[in-house]
Amino acid sequence: MQKVFVYNLQLQKLIKPDDKEIIEVDKENSLFNYTEDFSVGDIFVSLEHKSPLDFRLEYYNIPYNSLVIATEETDLEKLLNEDIIQEYFLEDYAIFSGKRITAVKKASKVSILKSLKLLVDVMYQMMEAGYLERKNYKKIDDWIINYEEPILKLVKNYHKIETSNASIDFEEEFLINPQFREMNLLIIMKIIANFVINNNMITLEEISKLGEWQEKEVWKKLRKKIKLLAEKESK
Repeated sequence: MQKVFVYNLQLQKLIKPDDKEIIEVDKENSLFNYTEDFSVGDIFVSLEHKSPLDFRLEYYNIPYNSLVIATEETDLEKLLNEDIIQEYFLEDYAIFSGKRITAVKKASKVSILKSLKLLVDVMYQMMEAGYLERKNYKKIDDWIINYEEPILKLVKNYHKIETSNASIDFEEEFLINPQFREMNLLIIMKIIANFVINNNMITLEEISKLGEWQEKEVWKKLRKKIKLLAEKESK
C-alpha cells in the first residue's frame, strides 16, 4: 500500500483515503525516524511549509524521487485524487537538476530562486579560491566546507558524493583534497549552467561565444549579464 507521510504540527484533523497508509508526523515524531520505511512512490505532505522545497530543505532525507506537497488542504481524499495530484508535481522542483521552473505558486518560485542564489554564492567563492585550478588561494566561508547547509546537503545526497576513504569525513576530504574540491565545484557549476539556459536567462549560442561553461573567465562575464549571478551589493 502506498504510504503518505503527513507533517502536521497543529494536529489538524485529517480526512483520510482508505487506499493509502497515512502516517502523521510532527516535531517530536520526526521524519528522520522513518528513513528505513521510505520507498519509491511514497508521498510527503506538509501542512506547515510554504513550498515543497522548504519541506525538503528541513527534511533532506526525503527521497528525491518521491512527491512532496506543501498545502493547507486536510482532506487527503481530495488532495490525493489522481486528477488533482498532477498539479503538485509542477511545484515540487528538483533543485539539483537545473531544469526549467514549472512551479506556479509564488512561494515555490521564491524558495527555488533563493536556494539557487545561495548556490551561486558558493560557486563564485569556490572559483575565486582557485578550486578549478586545484589551488587554494583564499579561504571560503566556514559554513560551506562540511556541506551541512541544507541546500548543499541536498546536492550532496542527490549526487551521492563520497569521500575517497570511509575513515575520512566530508569536511576533512574537502580540506585536504584539491580534486575533491574541484569535483564539488564542477557539480554546482553544471547545475547553475543548466538552470540559466533552461530558464531562458541566456542561450547556448551566447555562452559559446564567451567560451566553455567550465571556464572561470566565462563565469566572470556571465555575472555581468545574468541577474541571478550578480554580485551582492555591499551595504
